[in-house]
Amino acid sequence: MNDVLIVDDNAPLRAILSEILSWVGFKVRAVESGRAAIESYKTKPATLVILDICMPGMDGLETLKALRGIDPQVKVLGISGFGSDLSTLFLKMMGALGADAMLEKPFARAALLKSVRKILSPGLYPGSLQVQIGSDRCYGEARRSFPGGHPPFGAKL
Repeated sequence: MNDVLIVDDNAPLRAILSEILSWVGFKVRAVESGRAAIESYKTKPATLVILDICMPGMDGLETLKALRGIDPQVKVLGISGFGSDLSTLFLKMMGALGADAMLEKPFARAALLKSVRKILSPGLYPGSLQVQIGSDRCYGEARRSFPGGHPPFGAKL
């Protein structure tokens, strides 16, 4: 299973993360809230949950606790961009609650993929993907042909 559940109230960020992770071979689902994440995870567990901390309604910390109640082994990458001091505090809190790794927004594609690789064992990483961190070169089954050699959303990967 190589499903990723992205949970973030920021629609453009959900779209970009979905595109990057789909491009390297993950099956991606994206939802806008903690409550939607819980329902989605109950319906179909994910290999990895990428979870924003600051969201209206059920925040990321509450969502992480609820996910751990459903599946104590759930793999979570916490993300936050609320502000440098608060972001650091929230990320530490998420780590204390058992998140596997944390990233402060904004983050580069290389940092995202490095964190995903750190969390997931090699057997769970899709295909034979090898990403050379800091480079735009990708090898393996996840390599795709795009006009101009890069994904259509135009972001530099």
